[in-house]
Formats: sequence, C-alpha cells, structure tokens
Amino acid sequence: MKRILAVLGLIVFSGLGAVAHNRSITETITSADNKFIVSATIDVKGISNSTKTDFDKIFIVLDPAGNASLAVSSIGFISKSLDLHVNYKVKTRSDIDENTSQETRRISGTVLDEGNLPIPGASVGISGTNYQATTDFEGRFVLDIPSNSKVLSVSFVGFETKVVNIENKSTINIVLKEATSQLDEIVITGYSTEKKRNITASISSVKMKDINSQPKSNVVEMLDGRLAGVQIMSDNSPGGGTSVRIRGFGSFNSNDPLVIVDGVPASNGLNGINPSDIESLQVLKDAASASIYGSRAANGVVLITTKKGGKDGKTQMQVDGYSGIQVAFNLPKMLNAQQYGDLLWQATKNDGKVPSNAIYGSDPNNATVPTYINSANTIKSGDVNWLKEIMHPAAVHSYNLSLSKGDDKAQNALSLGYFNQDGIIQHTNFDRFSARFNSSYKIKDFLTIGENFSSSYTTQVSASTNSALGGIVFEALQFPSIVPVYDINGNFAGNPINDITNPLGKLTRAKDNKQKKIQALGNVFANVELGDFTFKTSFRFGLY
Repeated sequence: MKRILAVLGLIVFSGLGAVAHNRSITETITSADNKFIVSATIDVKGISNSTKTDFDKIFIVLDPAGNASLAVSSIGFISKSLDLHVNYKVKTRSDIDENTSQETRRISGTVLDEGNLPIPGASVGISGTNYQATTDFEGRFVLDIPSNSKVLSVSFVGFETKVVNIENKSTINIVLKEATSQLDEIVITGYSTEKKRNITASISSVKMKDINSQPKSNVVEMLDGRLAGVQIMSDNSPGGGTSVRIRGFGSFNSNDPLVIVDGVPASNGLNGINPSDIESLQVLKDAASASIYGSRAANGVVLITTKKGGKDGKTQMQVDGYSGIQVAFNLPKMLNAQQYGDLLWQATKNDGKVPSNAIYGSDPNNATVPTYINSANTIKSGDVNWLKEIMHPAAVHSYNLSLSKGDDKAQNALSLGYFNQDGIIQHTNFDRFSARFNSSYKIKDFLTIGENFSSSYTTQVSASTNSALGGIVFEALQFPSIVPVYDINGNFAGNPINDITNPLGKLTRAKDNKQKKIQALGNVFANVELGDFTFKTSFRFGLY
C-alpha cells in the first residue's frame, strides 16, 4: 500500500447539492485495486452525511514542505492550508510512481557536553524541514530522515549550534561546546569587576555598540526595551526629560536611581553625556547595591564607564557621524472648518434644540462659514490643520572624533562631540558640545594614578507636551480650524471662539527662551595593589 500525503479530486456528493466552501472533513485515504477510496464525513447546514466514492482521476497536491491536509470545497477536495501565494506542486495519477513515497533512512545517536554528560532536550534535525527530534533524558535520539540527507543540525540553549556530516552513517555521537562569549563578559558590580558567569546579584548590562546607532541625545532613551525590569519614560523632546524606574514607584521623595559615571555621582540628567564616550553600562537592580552606595541606591544604581586608551601601544583615531530627518506620521485626521460646523449643528439638533452659533450663523438647516470671524473684521475665516501647522520635518546631526593611545604603562583617551537635533514641533531644538579626557599612568608596579574628566555645554528650547498641564499638542487639537494662522495685519491671529492661545504664535514667541547648561564631571584617583589587597582612593568634583 502506498502512502499518499494529499489528494485533490472531483467528487460529486449526491443528495447534498453544492457543498459549502472550505468545510472541514474527516478523511481516510487508502489504495485498493489501483483506485483511491475517500471516506468523508461532511456537515452542511447542520446535516451530517457519510459517503464513500471511488474514482479514476486523482491529483496529488504537495506544498513546498511536502505536507498537505484536506478540506471540502464546492468542487471537491483542496488543501486546507492552501495559500494562493505559495507555489504548490500538482501531480496527476499518471505521475505517481515508486518515488512518490520518498525513501528514508534511520539515524540515531547521543548528544553530550564536553564533560561527556548527556544533554536532554537538545534539538536534532534537518534545517528548514519538519524532520526534527528531541533528545531524551539520557541524551539519545532516533530520527527518520530522507535517504539523501547529508548534514544534521544540533542545538541547545547555552551551547553552540553544531552541524554534523552524516553521509554513510547510521549512528553518531555529538559533543556540544558551551557558548561562553556572553558568560565571560566583564561586568562592573560597584567595588570590583567580575565575569557574568560568577554574578549572583540582579545586574543587567547592555552593549553600547548595539544601541549607539540610535539618533538620541540621551543614553537613557537608548535603553528603552533593552534591559529586563527597567522602565524608561521620555517626553521625546530634543534633549528632553527622561525617567528611569528600576524598582518601581515609591510614595516619598524621588524615584530616580543613582547614576555613577566613572565613580562620580551624576545628577541633573544624562543628556550632557555623549553616548559615544560610553564603554559599558550596567544596572544594579536589587537591594545588594545599598551595601555599596547606601540609601542613595534605594531606587537602583546605573553604572557608566567611559572609554579608555588601549594597551597595544598604537594610536587610534575614530571619526563617526550621521545626519537624518525626523517626520511625524500617522497623525489623527482633523475636521476642517465646514465639517466642524456641520457636526456642531448635528449635535445641537440631537439635543432637540435649534442650531445657532455666533460664528456659524443662525440658519437652522446649515452651518455657514463667514468671511470674518471677529467684529473688527481683521481675522478672516481659515481652514487650518493645526496639528500639522505646529510640526515640520526636523533634522538631526551627530559628529564625534576620538583619539586614544596606550601601553602597559600609560593610557590616554580624548574625545570631542557635537550633537544637534531639531524637534518635529516647530522652534524646539537641542545642541550639545562635549569633550572628554581620560588618562591613567602606572608609576610603580603597585601604584597607578589617573583622572577622568568630561564637560559639556548644552542649549535647549523645549515646549510642554503634558496635556494635563496644557501641552502644545493638546492645545493644537483643541484649537478651532476656522481660525487662521495670521490676521489681515500679518500678526498671529487671536481666537474669538475659546481662550486657547494661537499654538504657532506661542511657539514662535518662546523660540528664544533657551536653557543653557554647563556640566563638568571628573575625578582624580590612585590605586594601590599589594598582593590580593587593592586600595583605591578618589577625589571627585562636579559642576552642574
């Protein structure tokens, strides 16, 4: 008896008429006397019926994976997973031969680790196919695969995936190696550095090379969605405010974590720190951090280490930069002046009243857009989408230059950076000039001295986006579309309908309200190593 994966044939069901499209069935496919017999139980409009039909014209339908199942259509059987975008293979009965049932062979073996211990639950199979198996508790597997298969893929969490040649083999033993690249990563824990494999505290770390490509002024915004258990909140304005929540929200005092940059506590935001200068970033999330930093660490600790010079004796120079355009999209569709009037009329009628309005007139049947909307005839009727009026495409630029050199005795690193971002809300922007110099010198075999210094100068023009406090976006949503941007005298038009200020006029008048900030952080340190004992002292300073 030959095994057939799927059958497509023309079947006429007497007494049932047209069969509903894509009705599911239960089918059994067998072969007898060179004719295929299909047994189907069909439910049409609540009527159940069972029939058996044998026929001569048979089609085999195979999807790209060689699988298919059956469903009832108005013309017979089709694959119920049929997708018009998939190239199915269709064969007639005359094409069926001994090769229809693909020859298979059985392979078995054991999956072990480098200590010759079995690995239960490892995945073994032919990549890209349904020929897959899982090892048992003793690491053994048995798998039927196509006879022409040449390689077997074996994988397990925490181990490197291995591809094994299985030509002319029926039994095979496979040894997987541990994926140690992540476990050997160095993590800063406060007093010291450790390999990630040895850490028992709750610490999260992120690789800066994975997030530095984001066009963000603040490294905190780059962490959004990158660290488990760390919540990032931002107003998304250029250089705008961000909040980090590591251990939830408290009822008293600040919920912000303690931020340490090269051993120096930083405050007043991190938008003054150039993300390109950061070598590593770790977040201490559990209460163990309080044993190092005291009560200041009650909300968690963010540890930032900046880049240092190398030890290969070579001078390295790196220049990087990018420019881009930011555009707001998927904005809500706003009513124009006439549509607003029509809905105002409809709402009044729904209240059982006669429509009338100081702007749209007193015609009970239709709202009329007037020529002027004020008594002095200085503000002509407009048709303004105020949400689009306060926004525009905004440019963002970032340029960085770094020089570093070092050997076993001394390391030096200097970096300069410039970042500029215009906001998609008009007349908002952020500028940052930053500089950093780090150095360390090994005076004696047991004594190392050094310093870390960074400074930045930032300017920012922002606009409130908090709707509860009268944010500019919320005001644009509320501002009447019938009010134009300018009056006939070229001034920003007033609003005779409600007490909301012209949004674009508000932004324009505040465009010179720049917040200027100078930030300087640094420390001078000495490190003494006597055998297993290490003593480090640091004098730090900060200007905000």
